[in-house]
Amino acid sequence: MNSVSVEKRNPMVGLLDTVYTPSSSPEDIVKGLKWLNRNLLEDIWRDIFGSQETYQDILVSICEHLKIQLSPNLAPARLEQLIGQKVLKTAWDKMTSPQKKLFEDAVAKVATKQGKSSEWAAAGGIGAVIAAAQLGGFSTYLLATSGLAALTGSMGVVLPFAAYTGLTTALSIAIGPVGWIGLGLFSILGLSGANYKKLIPAVLYIAMLRNEQEVSAK
Repeated sequence: MNSVSVEKRNPMVGLLDTVYTPSSSPEDIVKGLKWLNRNLLEDIWRDIFGSQETYQDILVSICEHLKIQLSPNLAPARLEQLIGQKVLKTAWDKMTSPQKKLFEDAVAKVATKQGKSSEWAAAGGIGAVIAAAQLGGFSTYLLATSGLAALTGSMGVVLPFAAYTGLTTALSIAIGPVGWIGLGLFSILGLSGANYKKLIPAVLYIAMLRNEQEVSAK
C-alpha cells in the first residue's frame, strides 16, 4: 500500500469503518484489518508466543470463513484471487442467462476501453475466470473489480475508479432496480457479522489496487 497514492487509499477508511483506521496511512489500514479480524483466543496465543498477525493470516481466515479449500503456503495475491472468485461465482450463479449476457458484455466493453480486449478474450470470459486455477494481469484486475462492485453495490458505497464505475453501472442494469440486495449476496456468503462484511470488500479493494498497478505498468 506504500506505493499507492493517498487519493486511492482514502476509500479504505470508509470500507473498514473502524476507529483504528482514522486515516488512510498504510499503518492505519493494517490496524483496521487486524482489528476486524480479531479473535480473542488467537490473540492470547500470539501474545504467549510473541507472534504477529500478518495480512496472509487475515486472508486465510476469510478463505476459511467462505469455505474455500486451500493448499499450504499460498501467496497473498493468490488468496485474494480465490476470495474474488468465490464472491463473483456466488453472484454469477444467481444471475439469469440474460443477466449474465448483459454483465459479460459490460465487462468486455470495459476491457476494450482500457485496450485489453484481446487479453480478456484470451481469458475466456467471466465463467472461465471464475474457474481458473491461475490468473494474471487484466483478468485478475477485472475479477477483483467485479467482486468489489457486487459487494459495495449492496452496501451503497461508491468508489472513484473508471473500470469499477463502469462495472457497477453494468451490474445495476443487469440485475435490475433492486440491485444486489435482491440477490441476498451477503446472506448467501454467510456475511452476517460486521467483520467479514467489511473485511472482504477491503481485501478485494486491495487486490484491485495491486493488479491495477500491474496492468498500468504494462
